[in-house]
Amino acid sequence: MPVPTSQSANSAAPGVRRFTLAPMASSRSELNVRRPRSLRPGSRVAVVAPSSGLLAASALDRGVRALERLELEVVVGAAVREIRGYLAGEDGRRAEDLLWALSDRSIDAVWCARGGYGAARTVAALDGLRAALFAAAPFEVAARPDDDWVTTLVPGQADGVLAGGVLPRLAALVGTPLQVDFAGKVCFFEDVNESVMGVDEHLTQVIAAGCFDGCVGIAIGDHIDVTARGETSLGLEQVFADLLTPLGIPCCFYLPIGHGPYQATLPIGARVHFDADEGTLRVLEPAVI
Repeated sequence: MPVPTSQSANSAAPGVRRFTLAPMASSRSELNVRRPRSLRPGSRVAVVAPSSGLLAASALDRGVRALERLELEVVVGAAVREIRGYLAGEDGRRAEDLLWALSDRSIDAVWCARGGYGAARTVAALDGLRAALFAAAPFEVAARPDDDWVTTLVPGQADGVLAGGVLPRLAALVGTPLQVDFAGKVCFFEDVNESVMGVDEHLTQVIAAGCFDGCVGIAIGDHIDVTARGETSLGLEQVFADLLTPLGIPCCFYLPIGHGPYQATLPIGARVHFDADEGTLRVLEPAVI
């Protein structure tokens, strides 16, 4: 029989703790973190597509209407509706849209029409914009209401700047100028539509590249539709234990981060307090000013 790998809301193995949302602290960080102003009725929102193209034009229209119902003024980028294979148009066109959205002083917020693949190519088409792309925009993390269990892999607590992303994208950046460095940071990662062996491969690559050197904590998010393809596959949790336990830093898995039904919006670049024993991730700074 294939090794079970799916997340279960009913299983409670030793070390399992409930995930609870810790309140966001009101104190400001001493780090030089850029915070956006909160949106208000009449704020201008730029919609761009730096990665994959739209699956349907109607999806963009529905999204625009949803923003307009919040009394926001929506400005759609010139290249948002373009399609080039699995990309939203040519790299240069996507980069121009993103540069416009980030540099136009009349724009109060930037909204990506879709995720997918292509953002790294968009960044490569820009000059000197990496810092702007990776500036923090913190938000409060919301807990999954129907499955609040997480499992402690390595006990402990950690404080640091939050960084991370989708595991295959992090692995794809290895060996490039955009390779992630988790030194002094609390890392999170998640994945979707992958094999267990694929997760093993990507995580092994990130570890071997030294990305976790100096990392102070690892918060593993959802791994949706990650399956064991073949009877000889390891289980997903076996992979986490084999590769991450030797690092000896606080770690827990299946926080509501990623492609699941309840997607916590994480403040990249903000200071956080991570408690792997209790399964909490506390944001220590306000999201907006």
